[in-house]
Amino acid sequence: MFAHKDITKCLLLISLGLFLVSVLGCGRPAGSHGKTKVTVTTWDSADNKITRDLLVKAFEKEHPNIQIEWIDITAAEYYPKLQTMIAGDAAPDAAFLAYDMIPSFAGNNAIQSLDPFLAKDTSFTMNDYYPRVKEMLSYEGKSYAVARDFTVFALYYNKDMFDKAGVAYPDESWDWVKFRNACLKLTQDTNGDGRTDQYAFVNEPWLDSYIWWIWENGGDVVDKDCSKSVINSPQTIEALKFLGDLRNRDKVMPRVVGYNESGQENQSMLVNGRLGMYVNGSWLMGLLTKQSKINWDVAPVPKGPKSRKTVLFSVGMVIPTKSKHPQEAWEFLKFVGGPEGQSFYGSAAIGSGIPAIKTIAESTVFMNPAYKPEHRHVLLDAAEQYAEPLMDCQESNEIQNSLTRWLDYLWTGQKPASEVCVILDKEINKIFKESKKSRQ
Repeated sequence: MFAHKDITKCLLLISLGLFLVSVLGCGRPAGSHGKTKVTVTTWDSADNKITRDLLVKAFEKEHPNIQIEWIDITAAEYYPKLQTMIAGDAAPDAAFLAYDMIPSFAGNNAIQSLDPFLAKDTSFTMNDYYPRVKEMLSYEGKSYAVARDFTVFALYYNKDMFDKAGVAYPDESWDWVKFRNACLKLTQDTNGDGRTDQYAFVNEPWLDSYIWWIWENGGDVVDKDCSKSVINSPQTIEALKFLGDLRNRDKVMPRVVGYNESGQENQSMLVNGRLGMYVNGSWLMGLLTKQSKINWDVAPVPKGPKSRKTVLFSVGMVIPTKSKHPQEAWEFLKFVGGPEGQSFYGSAAIGSGIPAIKTIAESTVFMNPAYKPEHRHVLLDAAEQYAEPLMDCQESNEIQNSLTRWLDYLWTGQKPASEVCVILDKEINKIFKESKKSRQ
């Protein structure tokens, strides 16, 4: 709604810097005669649609011969539908792609390497990206995507709930023991009806929500070469047991209901003041800023027995092999992955991610004291010191589906971590074996 109110738009644009104000001061050119239409697939939320519309307006002002047309696909249907489009004759000219999907798409020759574009076009570079982010957007030594933005997972918490329970705010001294103790105090029956209505924490069933616990205990799911499973190790089993016990023994998490692709039910609990802590990416800041009245902040994830780790995640933009307008698509990729685009998607005012360009991330575009959270620097500290990307195997999607299916038995208390890991060990090794056989 505020996208159509001039006064609000002006306030938002101030945070983007004066160079963007001048770009956005004029409207989109009328009509589409003589323009090349570049189609782009996305799973954008409503908030991201506001950001992207401002970005497209700026891009089309600079490139009057190109018109961007978004193809919106729901998150749950995105990758199957994109694969179908690419396999047929309906490939988009460009597409958003989570970095952990790059090996699968690149390995199947579904997307183009960007190296030829980068070699010819010296006006754009990814050398000013955070090194790990640049690395994540490549596969087998070739660049396949520019960054839309990136995120790290951190601990978001309700300060008012901590105050009422007499619990100190989380900080760098927190380990698993301190975390569990806080969870036990924060989980309460606030109205005395015999049922818990305030929970301390919730862990989503997605890999990026629990893998960092495994890493912090010295475990993993697959080896570094993506050749075999390592999930049936004492370190991994112990970490998963800790999470399972938080839910099923300590009962500090809500029961397993409402799981969906976006985790909206659990995020809603945090927004509405019924959840004390939630580990997620920086996109949660936009949700809390726009929809929540709670007093909130962000802290590092609790450190584990072996180390402190968290997840580094990036969304990139790629060019499918069957793109009908690859050069025009490249112009849009440069804009999204360059200073202008990073200043939109990484804006503290209207963005939902962290700019991949380090200097912009450290500037007031992202580190803007006018916007929550107070300890925003935690995210940049994690990006440079202890955040790690997920597995980048060609088989990642199939492995993650298997993990979700079998770990549900742990989350619901039907099977212990040790039994689930034995099953998953066989499943994952079978996936690797069949994948290797299909490529021979």
